[in-house]
Amino acid sequence: MKQRKSVENRKEKVFIASAAVISIFAAALLAGRCVMDAIELMEFLGLVVTPVYVAFCITAAVFLSVLFHELGHLVFGLLTGYELLIFRLWNWMLVRVKGKMQYQKYYLAGTAGQCTMSPPKGIWEGMPTALYNMGGVLGNLALFLLTLLGVVLIPAAWIRMFLGTIALASLWLAVENGIPVRLGDSDNDGCHQRTLNQFPKEATRAFRIQLKVMQCMSYGVRLKDLPDEWFERQEGMPLSSDLFGLIELLACNREMERGELKKAEDRLDALEKAEGLSPLLRYLTLVDLASCRMLLGESIEDLDDRLGKGGRKFLKNRDKVLSVQRMSYMIAMFYEDNQAKGAKIWLEFEMVARWQPFDPQVLMDRELIETAWEQYRKMKGIQKG
Repeated sequence: MKQRKSVENRKEKVFIASAAVISIFAAALLAGRCVMDAIELMEFLGLVVTPVYVAFCITAAVFLSVLFHELGHLVFGLLTGYELLIFRLWNWMLVRVKGKMQYQKYYLAGTAGQCTMSPPKGIWEGMPTALYNMGGVLGNLALFLLTLLGVVLIPAAWIRMFLGTIALASLWLAVENGIPVRLGDSDNDGCHQRTLNQFPKEATRAFRIQLKVMQCMSYGVRLKDLPDEWFERQEGMPLSSDLFGLIELLACNREMERGELKKAEDRLDALEKAEGLSPLLRYLTLVDLASCRMLLGESIEDLDDRLGKGGRKFLKNRDKVLSVQRMSYMIAMFYEDNQAKGAKIWLEFEMVARWQPFDPQVLMDRELIETAWEQYRKMKGIQKG
């Protein structure tokens, strides 16, 4: 078994190295071609107009690359029995609420697009995952090949540069999401697929549950009302994979929603210490752990060291995330004794809550803020009303 795993690891390393070398070579050729076209364009458009055109090409390339990535997930998801739940480009979002599609505005820091789908009905084991999961990469590769063909065949420099810039952006997005390497705070599509290949039964179950949770929330069902068996720990499964780590974090949130704060605290503390947990899940876990501790009247002094520089940067960039606002409110009230600051944070929370696609995503955080206020009010002897 160990020998087989070692062979698989070697194959994966060879694949990653080969993909990286080929991508760098292709990107270098494309970048060189784009630079030559830009120089040629300067002779006709001048030094003022050419930079404007270059900026337009880059903007269009980024937009089209993200669009094709999300469309790839959508198309291959539909082909394998999934149903669209959320389709988002930056802050423009189509979302299915109680079975009906509607338009909303929503922004999630750190992401340009999102395509979340409900899983195929009635299938648990053997559910198709590869095409939906890797559909975004396939969409980017399709756009890359189409635009690359145009670069090769079309003589006009301004068209070549436009297509070459799109090809570069598409190639980058395909590599960034397709190669199973954690480049940011969370796992990419390639990492998910590697986990699905390594643990086909358990990972497919976790993948399906994540999508089912979102589907249930779209109908107003809260975490605490979902089946217990969805959130049972799967022994031996690596929490270093976001597929398993997120299920564990959802289980902790479920305990918080049920008012079982001590159980949630213990489980969150263990999750945060899990080996290889992604930075995103680790920071979100510490946010929830801090909230539990403050509501239990316990210290959070050690959590700042556990957050580190990366965690503090995360909190600054994600200050509009509801759980971060909830924690900030509690710090303002319990640690800073600043009612004015707490009231401002609560108001900001309610403004952000208006743009959340599903009510259950808001209710738990609002209830915890209300619980914190009640504790603070009683501690300070403030009358109701």
